[in-house]
Amino acid sequence: MTVYNNVTRLELSYITNEAKVNIVNFDCNNISFPNNIMKDSSPWYGTFHNCKNLTTVSNIPNSVTDMRSSFTSCINLVNIPDHFPPNVKDLSYSFEWCYAIRSIPTLPNSVSAVNYAFMQCRNLVNVPTDMPSNITNYAAAFWDCSNLKTAPNINGHLADNFWVLFSGCYNLTTSNIVIGPKAKYIYGMYERCYNLTQVNLTYTDYNNTIYAKDVYNMFYGCNKLSNFPELPPCAENMSGTFYNCQLLTHFNCPNTVTNMYQAFF
Repeated sequence: MTVYNNVTRLELSYITNEAKVNIVNFDCNNISFPNNIMKDSSPWYGTFHNCKNLTTVSNIPNSVTDMRSSFTSCINLVNIPDHFPPNVKDLSYSFEWCYAIRSIPTLPNSVSAVNYAFMQCRNLVNVPTDMPSNITNYAAAFWDCSNLKTAPNINGHLADNFWVLFSGCYNLTTSNIVIGPKAKYIYGMYERCYNLTQVNLTYTDYNNTIYAKDVYNMFYGCNKLSNFPELPPCAENMSGTFYNCQLLTHFNCPNTVTNMYQAFF
């Protein structure tokens, strides 16, 4: 492993399969890479973690498939490439706590994980219209993206985790999600989405043995929500599900529900 401390300028032309770059206290403002910089994508796991002075990433090499934690805590990163590598699969934690990012490009169909990918990107306002249908993990993907107003359309037929997906997106107004038969965790999805007015949830290929039964805090504090979203037909725990949702007037309760503690108030 090669470790660089207090780097102020970085120019890389090629990294071999055996080499890994770990940059500590990275102080450069703008980075760009040739697409043949590496044959092995492993150096991108956490490579620019906590690079607080980084503001612009011009491109990401096409060979990269694993971007986990690659830019976590780059709190001043504003400009990211207008496209991701065509075969990237894992974006989990990739831009977590990148407070300054305003836009993210369309995600390639190869992406299968976005858990925590954009958590607390508080200035994020522009997201893709549609998310790839191959994603299996959405946990906390947009958690506390407080300036996001329009959610991407999500076909979550393969996903098993939607935990706190949009929790804390205070300005979010609408959302459309298809939830498939592998879903296990959907609680807290829209918790504290205070401006949410319309949610369309569709459940496909219902399977009582797999489907999420905990829907607690799912719409907690959504006081502008005007339509009762559908719940999974096997829902059991509704604790806090519609807490303080003052505009809701009717509700179709699944007959499987066993816990309604503070479900509405």
